[in-house]
Amino acid sequence: MKGVSDLESTHDHGAPVESIDRRAAEVTGVAQMHEKGVGVPRNVAAAIRWYTLAAELGCVMAQTHLAWKYAVGDSADKDAAEAVRLFQLAADQEYVGGQFGLAFMNRFGRGIPKDEEQAVKYYRLAADQGFTPALAALGYLHLHGECVTQDARESLRFYRLAAEKGDADAQHQVGIMYGDGCGVEQDFVQALRWTLISIDGGCDEARESRDSLVRSMNRAEIDKARSLAREYANSRKLECVPARKWTDTFQSDRRDC
Repeated sequence: MKGVSDLESTHDHGAPVESIDRRAAEVTGVAQMHEKGVGVPRNVAAAIRWYTLAAELGCVMAQTHLAWKYAVGDSADKDAAEAVRLFQLAADQEYVGGQFGLAFMNRFGRGIPKDEEQAVKYYRLAADQGFTPALAALGYLHLHGECVTQDARESLRFYRLAAEKGDADAQHQVGIMYGDGCGVEQDFVQALRWTLISIDGGCDEARESRDSLVRSMNRAEIDKARSLAREYANSRKLECVPARKWTDTFQSDRRDC
């Protein structure tokens, strides 16, 4: 990647079309350097300027990253209408980060009239591409009857999909639902299995659930749950897939510009 000074001195709006994608990726990289203070002093304002340039060059990741800053950033940076515009640009290119962001804005009526139908539409588009936060969001919506008809079985299906992709929060929720018999027949072994997996993935809230479950289980059931949790952990290691929480944003599911 070129250095910051190189890009600053060679920026040219008249660059050939075939070089735009490469330059967009390079510019996005410079924005990240400013944002994180890598190789240059940390400068959020400069990062936003570079993200804006990359977004103008058509980089969907930059469009989405910038949109989140406008949507939920510091008050001085908030511009919900601009966030919607940028999310829409990325969503129109079928980028999951843009679809997920547009779902969020429609769901809560930020920068756009609240539209639950559109929110669900874009969550589903992102979920259809296997985007973990969208899967977990649909699990939440179906569990609580928000934007959709309450359906515990459908909720568990979405949470289970997110859990299988390594989402620690979703894994905890799957454990809770098995323990409560919500959307599925009550099964303490599966409840403890998913709870242990969630703890291993970094969900500290699951520890209390674990302690509660083991008080209701015999030794054989506990050993079975632990064995199943170990099998899952070993399979994930073989796949080289890290556990994560769905509070991690779209940034962990990005693609090149």
